[in-house]
This record gives sequence, structure tokens and C-alpha cells, in this order.
Amino acid sequence: MPELHRVDARDKLLGRTRYIDDVNPPGVLHAAFVVSPAHRGRIRRVVLPPGFDQAAFTIVGSGDIPGVNLVPEPVSDEPFLAVDEALWRGQPILAVAHPDRDTARAFARAVQVVVDEEEAVTDPAIALDDESRVFGRELLIDHGTHEPPEERWLHLSRTYTTPHQEQAYLEPQGMLAEWDVDARHMRVTGSMQCPFFVKEAVEVILGDEVAEVSVCQAEGVGGAFGGKEDFPNVMAGTVALLAWRSGQPVKLVLERDDDLLITPKRHPSRITIESWTDRTSGRLRRLDIDYRLDAGACQTLSPVVLARGVLHVAGGYSCPAVRVRGRLFHSDTPPNGAFRGFGAPQGLFALEAHIDDIAAELSLDPATFRQRNVMHAADSFPTTQPVAEDNLADCLNELLSQCSYDSLRADIDTWNMAHRHKLGIGLSLGFHGGGYTGGGETRLASRVCITLHPDGAAEVLAANVEMGQGASTTLAVCAAQGLGLPLSRVRTAVPDTARVPNSGPTVASRTIYIVGNMLRRLGANIREELGDIDEWCEKAGDELPRTFEATYQPDPAATFDEDTYRGAAYRHYSWAACAAMVQVDADTSEVRIEKMWSVVDAGALVHPGIAMGQVYGGMTQACGWSLGEWWHKPGHGRLGSLTDYALPTAVDAPPFDVRFLHTDSDISKGLGELPMDYPAPAVRNAVLHATGIAIDDLPLLPERLAARLRKDNTSVC
Repeated sequence: MPELHRVDARDKLLGRTRYIDDVNPPGVLHAAFVVSPAHRGRIRRVVLPPGFDQAAFTIVGSGDIPGVNLVPEPVSDEPFLAVDEALWRGQPILAVAHPDRDTARAFARAVQVVVDEEEAVTDPAIALDDESRVFGRELLIDHGTHEPPEERWLHLSRTYTTPHQEQAYLEPQGMLAEWDVDARHMRVTGSMQCPFFVKEAVEVILGDEVAEVSVCQAEGVGGAFGGKEDFPNVMAGTVALLAWRSGQPVKLVLERDDDLLITPKRHPSRITIESWTDRTSGRLRRLDIDYRLDAGACQTLSPVVLARGVLHVAGGYSCPAVRVRGRLFHSDTPPNGAFRGFGAPQGLFALEAHIDDIAAELSLDPATFRQRNVMHAADSFPTTQPVAEDNLADCLNELLSQCSYDSLRADIDTWNMAHRHKLGIGLSLGFHGGGYTGGGETRLASRVCITLHPDGAAEVLAANVEMGQGASTTLAVCAAQGLGLPLSRVRTAVPDTARVPNSGPTVASRTIYIVGNMLRRLGANIREELGDIDEWCEKAGDELPRTFEATYQPDPAATFDEDTYRGAAYRHYSWAACAAMVQVDADTSEVRIEKMWSVVDAGALVHPGIAMGQVYGGMTQACGWSLGEWWHKPGHGRLGSLTDYALPTAVDAPPFDVRFLHTDSDISKGLGELPMDYPAPAVRNAVLHATGIAIDDLPLLPERLAARLRKDNTSVC
């Protein structure tokens, strides 16, 4: 495929792409939330501020909802608007709309919400340590643990924790609703990942008042990373309620500080791993893992994150006996939700850190220990699913060659003997199942369409959004490959539920893996049916435009029991190996990443440039999570500004050396989430090599490392 430009690049570079804040229909009202000032408590009264012309405002609360006041989620326990109880600081209580945006925001800020505050738990460390705060379904995987461990095996138990993480998308959350009172039709446009999820949310909140709901992605979506999977349901439901009540278009675009305060983040985790390892062979014999996530005040999407987390936390290692217990814990903080990796980064941080801890106890090089235990074909996952390939071992071996691991580690050891500032190199392995867990893709029954037009162009119709990751290009490439057409002849429609079929949400590394592969097969089927497409189009006449459709076909051999967690949790897996070299400052204990290597197997690459960008972006996010991104302030909950939240910049990103393996595969696998999964433990393990200090809590703040050095009465020098 010679034409591999990004089809949206020129418009974005020239500023022609319209984002939701660029869309202002005549008569539009601007909305703002009135939110809870308390972490928890009974709402006694809400006092509207004097000095405003209240007749100029549209104001809605929970009592104005004609439908159901529950956001549709895997667990629908979050109200669109609070009723009489504040569940977290920043929870929407009212929504107001006014013709002037600044006036709407000033009014909302001036509303007095009186709450009888109750004792609240906002520290994830406290919530995750309290067994009385468990809620929701407990997940259990138990594979081969009926025999007790042997006393001669090395027994090691450690607990690892990870914090919240902010998605930090470039464009804050935004949504526009337009109400056609005669047709009883609600039209919603916004910055989102899942148009059909948003459609359901608007139908739920408006109930019988609405006859039809259509939802369209804004032309441009300025990043999402999972953060625009679930919260757009709240946004859309609220603006639709305001539009229905006022009879005018209503737009809500969050200010950055409000976005930081009230939207879902990555789940904090507390993961305890007990391992038993044969001292003679250096082989893992048993893993017992307690996997905990802080869900926040409501479950919402958390059970699905928990499911993926427990399915990845045992890592890419062959171990005959594995037990994983997964649970959600309640805190009085905003509900946590989707973020790139979806529970896997937390688990792989803990597991890969533990692998280095075992290697240290056995006096084995971490690379050697990984090579002895890495999964191979004919091994099995803890769910009993057979491993189908040696690709993870291939990634590890290629990585060790790529970074000249043996000589580099020896050189680092020599350097550290002569220098105050210490270097270290750390390794990690990663893997990620593509698509929805278990039977999720079967239940979704995704559909895609390709329309052939009279001008000879082909149009891709799918619900998967372009949010900066390149979907408008890669989906067109997949269709073009199947059709045998140049990319210049294929375009991707902006997702609009009134026009495109439901191909499922833009989540779970499924856009190319599920939808792209469906489009490639559909294109090939069209070409087989029609022959030469150009010749057919010349003769088709009134048959054009003609639309062809395909529905997802599950593999009948890949079954998964969601009650026992046995079977094929995912049909295909993407694999990766990573090395990180760090320098630890002897005076400040600051950790700087000097270089990072990564070898990735994501199957056939649809667009090598976009694939490389995905890896660079995910690894950069993981580096930030590793070293500086820190949300919680004791007694306060979340910090409220990017001034207080240390995001990595281009200056902080280390040089990346990325290679792809097995690109001659007959399938394109998931890639978007994988690069977030594995870099953090490689950085942690590099710090362990540099200092001899095992930090088991992210982020690796200089204060934490310095405190450990003082406690152990050691020095980096």
C-alpha cells in the first residue's frame, strides 16, 4: 500500500478541523455544572445566588429528569445528577444554562450547596486496606493450586501499589444537544469514544419524552485514552435534559480544572503477590495474587476493568499453579473508569516488579530468570487457555539482542563503581488481549458497512471514532487493502448513529483488531463478488451507491466461561518486551530515563507510522505514571490543577528504540493499549539495579527513594 499518509493530517495542521467548542448553532445556551463541595454527606439545601437574572437561566436537577436518573453502565449505580446525598467532591448536583458562557459559569460557581458532611475516605491506601469496603462481584481464577507448596521452594510475598492517573487529553470533555420539539428528536454531537453508548444514555435520561436520539462524533476529538468512554454519557444526558427543558441548543464544555476534578481516572491498585519458586531450576511453581482496585464511589465501569486486570496480572510466564482473587473497593472519590491498558498496567507493574524481586533472592540475572519462565506455545494461561505461539519469547530474545543487554549491564556495573550518579537497566514483559473479554464481542455483534459511490470512491461506515489515534486512516487502509483500491479512493465517514451501523465502542484495542479486520474481509468479499471494482462501477448505473454489510463472526472454538473464568478470555494476544536505562541523581534521588527499548508483536501493521506513534505515545504516558504523576493529597482528595500534576513533556521523553516482530502475520492485532502496560516496571527495575532499593509504590518520586535510602542507611553515592 504505497499511500500511507494520514488522511486527517492536513486539515488538523491548517486548523480546519472543527472540534465541539467550534460548533455554535444559533441560539445556543452554554451550560455549567453545580457540584458537591463535600466528599460525602447529606445535601440539605441549594441556594441560588442573588445578583443574577434567574429568569435568563435554565436550571435542572434530579427532580427534572423524566426518565431514569442512572447512567447506563455495566453496573448502573451512578446518578446523572445527585438526589439528596453527595457521594464525592465534584459530583454534579445541578446543571445550568445561559446564553453567555462566562455568566453560566459564574452563576454555577456562586450557587451555595449546603451539605451535612460525613466522614469520608479519600485516600486510596486507606480504602484498599479496608476489607469492609469491598463491593461488587469478587472474581477468582484458581488453576492447579490444590497441592500445597513444597517447603524447599523460595517463598516471597510483596505488596505493590499504583496511583490514579489523569488522561490529560488535549481537549476537555464537551457535548452539544439540539432538540427538535416537533419531531421529538434529540441530536447530540460531542467529543466521545462510544456514540452508541451516548445514545443509550440520552434515551435513558429522557425516557418517553424523546422519540428518536441520534449521536454524532464531533469532526475532531482531541484525545481520549479511555477518558471519553464513560463520562460523555453523563455530559450528554445532562445537556440533553437542558435542551429538552429549554427548547434551545445547549453546549457544555468543561473547563480544565473541572475536567480534572470530576471525570474518571485510572484506578489506584493494591496488589499482593505470593510466589513459590524452585531454587534449583529457577522455575516459578505457584503464584497467589490478591488484586484490588479502588473503584471510587460507584462501580460503573469498574467490574470490566477488574476483569481484564485479573486476566493479565499473572503475566506472561509459565506457572503450573496460579490463584488470582480480584476485588473492587469503595472510596468517597469520583468513580474511576477507563484508561489505556484497562487494569493491565497495574497488574503488570506488580508482577514484573515481583519477577525482579524473585531473581534477586535467587541471585539470578533478571533476564536469565525471565528466559527460564517466559510463556511458550503449549503452555497455558491461568484460565486454562493454551498459549498458541512463542511470540513473547521471541520479543524477549530480540530485546536482549537489540539493547546488547549482557554487555550493557556489565558496563553499567563498571560505571557505577566509579561514579556518584548511578545507572541501571531494567526489564519487563507485557501482553494484552485484543477486543472485549470473553463473550463480549459476540454480544456486541458488531456491524460494518462499505458503500461504493458513483464517483468510484468507497466509504467506510463504522462507529469507531477518530480521536487522534489515526482510526480515520487505518480503517480506510483496511478497507482499501480488501477492495484492492488505493487509499485515495477510500474515505471514512464521521460516526453518526443515524447513519453508521453499530460496530461497537472505540475501546479495548479493538478498532483495528475487530473492526479493521472485518472491513478488510468485507472488502475482499466485495471484490470477489463484483470482480474488477472499477469495471463494475462503470456498468452499475442506478445500482450506485450500493452498500455492503458484514457482521462479526465469533470463533466457535474460542469459548470462555464467565462464571468460572476458564477458557479463551481473548482470541489473540499482542506481546512486548521492554528495557529501560535510568540514571539516579546522587544528590536529589531524581530518576531520569536515559533510553528505552521495546520489541512489539502486534501482527500485521496497517500503517507503520501510526503504529510507531502509538508505541511512542503509550510509553511516554507510562513513563509519566512511573515517575511523577501523583493525584492524591491527604485530606483533600484529588489535586485540582495541572500546576500540581507533573505531566511528562517532550523534554522528559527518553530516546525510544522500537521494533516490531511477526509483521508478516495474517491478522492485525490490538496495539493501542499495549505500550502503556509494560514500561513502568522496567523503570522500577532499572532503579533497583542502580540503587539496590526496591520501590514497590508508583510513582518513583525522589522523596520516596531518598526516604528509603535514609531508612536503609545507604547512599546512591
